[in-house]
Amino acid sequence: MSKKNKLLQRIMTSPPKKDIKYSEVEILLRSKGYQKIEGSGSRVTFYNAETDDII
Repeated sequence: MSKKNKLLQRIMTSPPKKDIKYSEVEILLRSKGYQKIEGSGSRVTFYNAETDDII
């Protein structure tokens, strides 16, 4: 099983694990086709052009 699949399983558990890092979530979203868009301050948006989805 790949690292990304293991990370996805950790995120999808109920309740989610508390040791998940932002950088791991960012890597997972990028692998799913999302682009990181920096906003003002600490605001960050992830956009998937293929599905027109915003997180």
